[in-house]
Amino acid sequence: RNGLRAAGLDVVVPQELEGWVSRRAFAMDFCEGFRFTDVDRLVLNGVDRKAMAARALHATACQMMEIGVFNSDPHAGNLLSQVRGTSAIPVLLDFGNCIRLTQAQRLAYCR
Repeated sequence: RNGLRAAGLDVVVPQELEGWVSRRAFAMDFCEGFRFTDVDRLVLNGVDRKAMAARALHATACQMMEIGVFNSDPHAGNLLSQVRGTSAIPVLLDFGNCIRLTQAQRLAYCR
């Protein structure tokens, strides 16, 4: 979360709940939002779907290439949308299965 914020990305990542994190399981804050794939709701709110998808893709690329830690289980069930005006902000969920990349791996993805 801090890395994405430092990179200036407009995404939401829930906070881990203190005392509920272990090697086998963890719990995170509840975040408002609706399914990333709910086209009817996006249209109803006048959301630019291409811009929303670009934000989510940018966040994933930033995690891999700049931060070196990313969610290795990115599927539609782990993405929500929060609407602010006519923009949809991606909500990135379920960081229980993350991969840490070495600097060499990050640079290889950048190439």
